[in-house]
Amino acid sequence: MTRDPHDLLRVLAQARPDELDTEVDPATRDAELARAMRGAPAPRRRRRFRPVWGLAAAATAVVATAAFVALPDDPGPPPTATPSAPERLDAKTVLLAAANTVTRDAKPRHLAYWRTSMVHRTAYRVEGGYTFVQDQREDVWTPFDVHRKIVTETTVLGARPATPQDEKAWRRAGSPATVRFQTGTRKLKGGTLSTAAKPPQRSSSPLTDGDKVFWLGRNVSVADLLGLPGDPAKLRASLLRWYDGHGTESAGTKMASDTWLFTVATALVNGVMPVTPQVRAAAYRMLSALPSVRSLGAVKDPAGRPGVAIAFTERTPNGVLEHRLVIDKATGNALAEVLVIRKPSGVNAVLPAGTTLSATTVLTSAWTDASPR
Repeated sequence: MTRDPHDLLRVLAQARPDELDTEVDPATRDAELARAMRGAPAPRRRRRFRPVWGLAAAATAVVATAAFVALPDDPGPPPTATPSAPERLDAKTVLLAAANTVTRDAKPRHLAYWRTSMVHRTAYRVEGGYTFVQDQREDVWTPFDVHRKIVTETTVLGARPATPQDEKAWRRAGSPATVRFQTGTRKLKGGTLSTAAKPPQRSSSPLTDGDKVFWLGRNVSVADLLGLPGDPAKLRASLLRWYDGHGTESAGTKMASDTWLFTVATALVNGVMPVTPQVRAAAYRMLSALPSVRSLGAVKDPAGRPGVAIAFTERTPNGVLEHRLVIDKATGNALAEVLVIRKPSGVNAVLPAGTTLSATTVLTSAWTDASPR
């Protein structure tokens, strides 16, 4: 059933706080986004983030509104419609609207497995000076019963040139079926990529420490996730108990609390973890209170689905990185996470600014009673 776009705009308008009625300069954000899309085709983080080296950015879609120009003293033809500047909703409005939408008619419940299907896309700078991307599909069955095993099916879908320009360079090199990729540091050696897809590989394993299965700045169980509070202030306090001044994956990497909260909150809304709709809404509201989160406007995710994106910039030893979260306006669900390099350094020193390092696109996520076969 197709949803009336005016209903979506009405939800967004109702969620917008009065104090945000200030004009946003679209040219500034358009320029930022354009830098990330030079030379990129339309479709493209690890289950949190895998080490990565480059990739192609998602395409953007801009919706123009119409305005009528009145000419009261002009005896000429009647006024005609002319396009106005594209409307871009600020990040707080986008996030509050998502929070309101994701809880609509939602009833928290669980079945036998939390089933997720996602595609990880990673880009690599290869010998010859061009970029390849590799897609890997991951289907995961996470059990509610801690005595069952977690089942993962991984399918490497093959590597290919990231952009038309990269494809030309690859063809000039003889269209090799195998290419070698590089890193920006001697500490990490390169490797090889194949253009050929591989058959699905299935594995299973018991839960860590008897019941832990997810990483949220610490090991957590499904019960831990289902017990998180649905109030944004309480959720923030609950999460910050585990913040020790460093990143979610390495005690040796310092990370500001806002950056840490952004990373953790996106893990709660992206569909990978089984949390209640109320917790997703609380995470969105918590994100909306972070001062450094900004809106990128209308975009398409790596699978080509339309959405709106918010972004957060992080300074790391491997460059200045921009985290993007793409949200479906109709459902409030997070569609994808994308990581873009703004200033190369360290491992990413071989890549130009604006390169998309990685992306995770969530195709489906839901409770199911169907066992993995």
